[in-house]
Amino acid sequence: MAVEQPNKEKVLISDLEDNVGKASELAPQEKARLVIAGWVLSVLAVIFVLSGGVVIFGPECRIKEAKEVFDFVKTIAPPIATLVIGFYFRSESA
Repeated sequence: MAVEQPNKEKVLISDLEDNVGKASELAPQEKARLVIAGWVLSVLAVIFVLSGGVVIFGPECRIKEAKEVFDFVKTIAPPIATLVIGFYFRSESA
């Protein structure tokens, strides 16, 4: 048993684009927050990569100290990154 479908009218997105709102730029406060978050996360990433590189390519006589630094960075970097991301993406109630 076939079900008849009513004639469907073609809708082109290009015809509807004038009815859609325009994207606005971020507020200056949001831009500043995004830039600061980017810098903090970038610095943490660089520190993490450098400390890992020291563990891998460091001299044998300093491997114990390098592992301690890497363990410290491994312990501290994720909470700081989470704090920064949480600050940036927090929900505002007002």
